[in-house]
Amino acid sequence: MGAVQLVSQVFTLSEVRQSLSSNANKVDVLVAGPDPGTLGGTITITVEGRTGNVSPGDILDLTAASYDDWPADQLELYSMSVTFNDIAGSTCGSTVLGTFTDQLAISWGQAACYTVVYKLRVRGFTSGPTLTSPLIHAVSGSQYKHTDPGSLSALTPVSVTTANVRLVKTAIPVSLPLGGTSTYKLHIINSGSNASCPVGDATCNDVLMDDFVDNLPTSPGSATYVAGTSKLDGVAFADPVISGSTLTWLVNFSVPAGGARDLTYDVSFPGSPSGSYTNSAVGHIGTAQVDTTASTGDNRPGKASVAVGTVADLSLSKSGPATVNALGSITYTIVVGNHGPTVALAVVVRDTLPAGVTFVSANNGGTASSGVVTWPAVATLANGDSITRTVTVTAPVAGTLVNVARANTSSADPDSTNNNGSAAANRVTTTVTALADLSLSKTGPATVDAAQNLTYTIVVDNNGPSNAASVVVRDTLPAGVTFVSADNGGTASNGVVTWPAVASLANGGSIMRSVTVTAPATGTLVNVARANAATADPDTTNNNGSAAANRVTTTVTELADLSLAKSGPATVNAASNFSYTILTTNNGPSGAASVVVQDTLPAGVTFVAADNGGAESGGVVTWPAVASLANGGSITRTVTVTAPATGTLLNLARADATTADPDTTNNNGAAAANRVTTTVTELADLAVSKTGPATVNALGSITYTILTTNNGPSTASSVTFVSADNGGTESGGIVTWPVVAAIANGGSVTRSVTVTAPVTGALTNVARADGTNADPDTTNNNGTAAANRVTTTVTELADLALSKSGPAAVDAAQNLTYTIVTTNNGPSDAAGVVVQDTLPAGVTFVSADNGGTETGGVVTWPAAASIANGGNVTYTVTVTAPATGMLLNVARADAATTDPDTTNNNGAAPANQATTIVNQLADVSVSKTGPATVDAAQNLTYTIVVTNNGPSTASNVVAQDTLPQAVTFVSANGGSVTYSVTVTAPTTGTLTNVARADGSIADPDTTNNNGSAAANRVTTTVAEVADLSLVKNGPATVDAAQNLTYTLTVENQGPSSATNVVVQDSLPK
Repeated sequence: MGAVQLVSQVFTLSEVRQSLSSNANKVDVLVAGPDPGTLGGTITITVEGRTGNVSPGDILDLTAASYDDWPADQLELYSMSVTFNDIAGSTCGSTVLGTFTDQLAISWGQAACYTVVYKLRVRGFTSGPTLTSPLIHAVSGSQYKHTDPGSLSALTPVSVTTANVRLVKTAIPVSLPLGGTSTYKLHIINSGSNASCPVGDATCNDVLMDDFVDNLPTSPGSATYVAGTSKLDGVAFADPVISGSTLTWLVNFSVPAGGARDLTYDVSFPGSPSGSYTNSAVGHIGTAQVDTTASTGDNRPGKASVAVGTVADLSLSKSGPATVNALGSITYTIVVGNHGPTVALAVVVRDTLPAGVTFVSANNGGTASSGVVTWPAVATLANGDSITRTVTVTAPVAGTLVNVARANTSSADPDSTNNNGSAAANRVTTTVTALADLSLSKTGPATVDAAQNLTYTIVVDNNGPSNAASVVVRDTLPAGVTFVSADNGGTASNGVVTWPAVASLANGGSIMRSVTVTAPATGTLVNVARANAATADPDTTNNNGSAAANRVTTTVTELADLSLAKSGPATVNAASNFSYTILTTNNGPSGAASVVVQDTLPAGVTFVAADNGGAESGGVVTWPAVASLANGGSITRTVTVTAPATGTLLNLARADATTADPDTTNNNGAAAANRVTTTVTELADLAVSKTGPATVNALGSITYTILTTNNGPSTASSVTFVSADNGGTESGGIVTWPVVAAIANGGSVTRSVTVTAPVTGALTNVARADGTNADPDTTNNNGTAAANRVTTTVTELADLALSKSGPAAVDAAQNLTYTIVTTNNGPSDAAGVVVQDTLPAGVTFVSADNGGTETGGVVTWPAAASIANGGNVTYTVTVTAPATGMLLNVARADAATTDPDTTNNNGAAPANQATTIVNQLADVSVSKTGPATVDAAQNLTYTIVVTNNGPSTASNVVAQDTLPQAVTFVSANGGSVTYSVTVTAPTTGTLTNVARADGSIADPDTTNNNGSAAANRVTTTVAEVADLSLVKNGPATVDAAQNLTYTLTVENQGPSSATNVVVQDSLPK
């Protein structure tokens, strides 16, 4: 039997028993746990089998693996033993034939049972399950005797190995302000369990370590190992092998499953340079690295840091909203933490605001400058403590905002990447949600005639705050209308007009769209428009068609244009019957309701009959109303009359309906088609010619002259004039003269009428003349001819009057307001009225209402488009008065309309002027100084400064100083504004000296000069002084051992009383 050395590590196997063949020569495999194996632990594989018949001297080869790819580096075979037993029947017997751990030469000639135990240590990680293939090769031939190699793959494999050991590194202390020694501890933890270990290997998951490697710090300085300080679980341990800054302990100890071991050692640190000294340590099992995680492939060494000097690892975490509405408020929160190991000194937090935002505020005294908010330095921030700062800004109208914060300390920071603004946690990105509040205003006519065009106008405003993108305007046309056109490329589809999208509408911008349609014959039209944008709209109620401003309601005025065609004979014999035919047609566009046809019979004819129920009354034939006459429909009516004995007959017909008629001239009897003239006998053609002035002043007098001529050929009888001399009378706006019995052919009569013109307008005066005779041509006398009419234009007059008011007096340097009332005394409206106010010299313009502006001392208000007769406008202007003087303020008003009297509005009238006297004011203040203390009986001087704070010059100023009681006046001097007075202090007391100044000019504030203000007063404390003198008397000689007397006389020479006087005498020694 040969043993194979495998450099490897193996994991635990669950117990499996597998029979490889059914013949007498067989191998039973028992794989004992644990499975999977753990890094540093052991795996036991037990194989039971039968040798078959062997002879003495035969050699058996047993191996744990028959495959070339057995992971010997990971599963290391370190022990193997074989035990042979006899065979008792079909089972193995209890007689042990021999036990071997190395080569085996058979010394018996019989079949035997064998048990092989393989011990493997897990020295690394396997990449996949490992096939177990133990077999025995009997050298009784050149074959495998007791196995079936083709069946080896059916054996249960060894699972992929795992790891349960990890390393944690710490240092105590972590802070060395002046350098020194810190103790490192490598704490090795085995989280495995021996519960699944096989019999005979109860500690299979205890982990055997091979070495530990520690790389000592070399930055910012070099640390050194302290010899003789290594300990394992507190017991002295061999020093490491040192190579440069690398310490390597070659160990051979195990870490019990579920337990831990500690390797400690001391390291010395220099006093400088200061900073964070960080080093790392790992362990090894075979080639596998043991670090802070159970996984050996992630390279996570155990690390520990020792701070020399003050070392503080600041971290910064910043938060803020992911989105914000345009112009919305954003608050960023910054949390700065100190992860130590020492206190952080002079911590300063800065926040770089995103471009476009507006700074609002910052807590804790933060101030903004050039887009950076800086908070006052925090003197100290203890290890483990944190500070919070907030800053509030206003978002711009659009954009993506990146806000970056950083924190700095005067202490060394071992890792600035988490607090210098570069880390993701130091930044906040906020997307500004653009908002554009579109509003839509729609206008259109309140009414429209049937079948006429009407235009709707739509104005879309962007009330912001952002620009509106892709603005689309739509107009839903009312049912029944016919689309005509739309401006700016608008197109209609299915009753909706859509305009091309406007790519961008700026904040405050607007667009206008219009659409023209043709109204139906009848109905009420509701037109609705809306505007939408790709940009979010905070309030769609003012642009989605629901608001009243988004809609226009138009009532269709039904129109039925009736036309009337009348026919009859051109001539008729006297007293003969003849008929008139009247054809009334509705030319639409609407149906005509309640159509009534009337025929005014010529004077002198006699009514005979009328069809369709027509009845005559007062010379007028009226037919019953036709309830409805459709568009395009017509009705015919006839009337028969008897002609008079002589004359010309003019027959007039008209048709009326309750439906509005857009053109009554073709059906009201005035049109030629509405009339029929029939000549009975002689004819008298009257003609009217009317004259009058072309222009007249408003409310002026007008005289119209009417010349009526009979152009024959017959005499005109009973001629009547309508257009007042010659007995003319007025009624209902019509002047009528008495009938002229007859006007001979070629003759004429003249009439005149005088009226007063209105205030404005163009006046058309119409006259007519009628006779009882038939008139072959009434167009020259019935008022329709140009000669029957006179047009007079009224020249408008507007007498503006201006009244100006203001205060009679004003304090110097104070504001005063002038009020100007401009009244139109008519008689016409005044157009383009401009008011101007010439300010007095010396005043300062402050403001004017209603848009008034000042230039060169003249305030001008924008022109008032129109002031109605009797109306007025009022303006005010505010100025600041000078220090002194008399102010004369003059105003005037002018209009485009002719003014019959400018003297009351051109500034010359007293009412156009205001005079104000400036009350002078001089604010005199007194400031008094003097010593706070003075020795008793000594002189002290008070100084009084009198100042005029204006605004006017102060005159007759008198300064007074009330001396404190008990002082003695010494002297006083002074100029115009500064005075001094000298007095002698009393022997004791507190002296309060008060001064005041008064002038003849009014003082707006006497509290600073009447002695009541602190500046008007000086308080002086008298320092008491007592000059003591002492005289001592005694004998010049004295006998030895005899008494002698000394006399001491103390005298106070003042000036103050002496208190607590103590007398001492030092006796001779």
